[in-house]
Amino acid sequence: MDNYLGTIETLHTWNTGFSADSVEWCPVEKYQNIFVCGTYQLTEKDESSNASSVERFGKLYLFAFHGSQTDLIPIQTIETAAILDQKWCHFAISEKPHLGVVNASGFLQIYSLCDSNDAISLSLVSEICVSETPNNLALSLDWSNNKYNNDPHLAVSNSNGKVVIFTFDGSLTMVESWSAHDYEAWICAFDSWNPSVVFTGGDDSKLKVYDRRCIQKPQHVLKHDAGVTSFHSNLEREGILASGSYDQFVRIWDTRKLMKNLQEVDSGGGVWRLKWEPKERKLLLAACMYGGFALLKCDDTLNIVARHDHESIAYGADWCYDSTLLGSEDSSTCNLIATCSFYNCKLTTAAVKL
Repeated sequence: MDNYLGTIETLHTWNTGFSADSVEWCPVEKYQNIFVCGTYQLTEKDESSNASSVERFGKLYLFAFHGSQTDLIPIQTIETAAILDQKWCHFAISEKPHLGVVNASGFLQIYSLCDSNDAISLSLVSEICVSETPNNLALSLDWSNNKYNNDPHLAVSNSNGKVVIFTFDGSLTMVESWSAHDYEAWICAFDSWNPSVVFTGGDDSKLKVYDRRCIQKPQHVLKHDAGVTSFHSNLEREGILASGSYDQFVRIWDTRKLMKNLQEVDSGGGVWRLKWEPKERKLLLAACMYGGFALLKCDDTLNIVARHDHESIAYGADWCYDSTLLGSEDSSTCNLIATCSFYNCKLTTAAVKL
């Protein structure tokens, strides 16, 4: 049995009904107790129908976390197409937090968080189809203004291998589109320190780096042993990028010298999502599919320091940005996370202690 330096202790558990694959805490001040969970349900249609034999649908759940609560209960439920990914904009737009969602119908949707008479809810403000290709799934998204409060762009990756860039000023407008990968483009992310740079990862086992000022060809192509599925740019340490792959490895890169990764560790499962801890950003939370959830510490070495098992495919994981919600006297050693897993429809909140 492995002995780890830290622990992840479950606080609450809730059955999402549909298969859960995405969870995201709001980073905007005053709303950092808010998080969302997205689901993805696959059903077979009547084969006698002329329509597609597969239907993908989901639900978007909105939660408000309070340290004294005994149960997780959503404050809003929205019926949607199956959700593949979600990201909050790090800065308020028109004084409201905004959430981007991509789904199995090939749409990018933008929701605003409305706070009226102490009632908090999400409202759809804009949506756009990211591809004209039938049966195309929108797989991941990222906002360009994660570090700097500039006019936001959004990058969306698709199951046809394309990446599409949109502007958002209350409505969505497509500005760029290119074929980034031969197969599914599982992930895309902006360099938070230089939003002209976009990282993409695909089922062709390649990590690619594109400069939007010269989009015709990638600046770098790094071959992996399996599909590249996750990125997260570090907001505190310039140039530091975490990547995950179906090959089970978490890798840390310096984007200024990409010939070889700085560090790597076998996570024990295909890495679907990676999230840097929001304060010092030396801890990394990984959703490792069949390997459960892993907490990694990134100092001179990269090591797994805690694990959290859902006994199902681990897909969604994120940190709460408010370190005071747990009431800990030492918030540097006690953090709040949310995780979700697929077939057992399980959503948890948990305390990370080191």
